[in-house]
Amino acid sequence: MVETRLGKRVGPENPAHRITFETHSPDFDMPPDVAGYAREKLVAKLAKFGHQVTEVVMHFKEVNGTRGGDGTVCHMEARLSHHEPVNVEERNHDLRAVIDLSVDRLTEAVARHLDKDDGKRRAQERKIVRPAKQGL
Repeated sequence: MVETRLGKRVGPENPAHRITFETHSPDFDMPPDVAGYAREKLVAKLAKFGHQVTEVVMHFKEVNGTRGGDGTVCHMEARLSHHEPVNVEERNHDLRAVIDLSVDRLTEAVARHLDKDDGKRRAQERKIVRPAKQGL
């Protein structure tokens, strides 16, 4: 690692590793390797947001178990510092596929939410300057 003044501010570790994760799956036992897969994918995707993402809560439910159809629902909620939480929900028959879809949608939703809020803040900070009226 190259020593810079910026390193003193942000520190050597990745800020995404400070994200806390909760996994809830009341309808079935979540395999530990799948829970680890979801965490790794979320850390990789959400690292670009730095300290703005503080916590991710994942809920998995089994639906239409014996009747077929889309078997697993994944609901993810990203809690952001100084912002409202962002929620997404996906359905798929494959557990890893539903995780992949949810993580991609959550990343897009967090980016959109932070960009939208940043735009509002910039608009509030701008001053409207109107040219003076020329002689009447």
